[in-house]
Amino acid sequence: MFMFLTASCRLLTFQRRNAASLTTLERIAHKIQVGVELNPGTVSNAAGEVQRNLLPKPYNGVSIGLQGDLNSSGTLGGFVVLQPLSGQTLSEDQSKLCFLTCHHVIRSTNREVATRTDKEGISIFSSSDEDPAKVFVEYPSLQDLNAAHEEWSDRLKEAQDREAKSQLRVEMGEEEPRVIRSLRQAQEDVKQCQTVLSICDTRKANPVIGQVLASSGIRNTSARMRLDWALVQTTQEFFSRNLPPSKDSVSPERNPGNNQYHLTELDFADRFGDIVPDDWVIKRGRTTEVTCGKFNGAPIKVQWTNDGDETWEWAVVSTLKRRGGSEEPDVFAGQGDSGAMVFNREGELVGMVFGYHQGGKIFGSGLVTPIREIIADVKASTSGDLLLPQ
Repeated sequence: MFMFLTASCRLLTFQRRNAASLTTLERIAHKIQVGVELNPGTVSNAAGEVQRNLLPKPYNGVSIGLQGDLNSSGTLGGFVVLQPLSGQTLSEDQSKLCFLTCHHVIRSTNREVATRTDKEGISIFSSSDEDPAKVFVEYPSLQDLNAAHEEWSDRLKEAQDREAKSQLRVEMGEEEPRVIRSLRQAQEDVKQCQTVLSICDTRKANPVIGQVLASSGIRNTSARMRLDWALVQTTQEFFSRNLPPSKDSVSPERNPGNNQYHLTELDFADRFGDIVPDDWVIKRGRTTEVTCGKFNGAPIKVQWTNDGDETWEWAVVSTLKRRGGSEEPDVFAGQGDSGAMVFNREGELVGMVFGYHQGGKIFGSGLVTPIREIIADVKASTSGDLLLPQ
């Protein structure tokens, strides 16, 4: 099978590692060459879908981008507290409120700076005023904010037209229940559109929610797993607990049988967890929103054609979705979902999406960095420990 890839994608190949625990994907993947996203998302129809949930305050899985950049969109992952290790000095300040995303999501648009930080990462000890890599981050991304404003402006015009027509019918003496219901619905729709457009205006006036504090760059662990994380320092105004998707957000089409997932909108993630082979997981991302899948039985071998490097990565294979009585593979992650946090059915934060397989119509799988690997690397890079807000 051959797939056409854009210049922004990197090629990889899958090979067998543990025949005893191979999934269907692993049994055939050594024959297939696919692509992995290592760039922020671009403008797509999916971006508009995400912005229907635009709220005044950011939350897990929303769109973020570089300040003023129309070509970058990624996902705000998890909110964390960076706390100095005992006996060590993190910086002049003490604990810092941050959120996680991918390094490539916040990569500088300056090619020279990007090349340096891809290799070296971004140091927490460098001055924010002097380091051009420590860019400001917006919520939502500028391209998504513009798309949201355009969409909701169009909706407002349509709702106002419906309201005017229904109001005229009432004034002419038509008082049937359906006419009254139509008027009330139009009035509610107008109010909703005005509310979202007000949020858009507020975000456009003050879009920045944080500044890059530190990142891994793009490199490998001693266990040959790729690191691609970034910490963005934020303020109490935008900081919150981590909210896994609720059971009500998981449609039967995306999660047949609901897999004993019972978290509600009141539940929050207060602990980290480990990746377990074949475990069911869930995530919310900027582009594909809430999706479910299962980890492979073992990490898959990834061969990077740009530098000939080889790594072993955990992949989440999307669950089947039902459509018209038949089942077909769903998409777990897509372009722009990089940075999304992955939760298990107990609500533990177990990893972060950093890539996806091109050709998702067949597999729809995503690559996930274990959160334990990120915590360990953050500790080594910053002399700080990551804690979840309680």
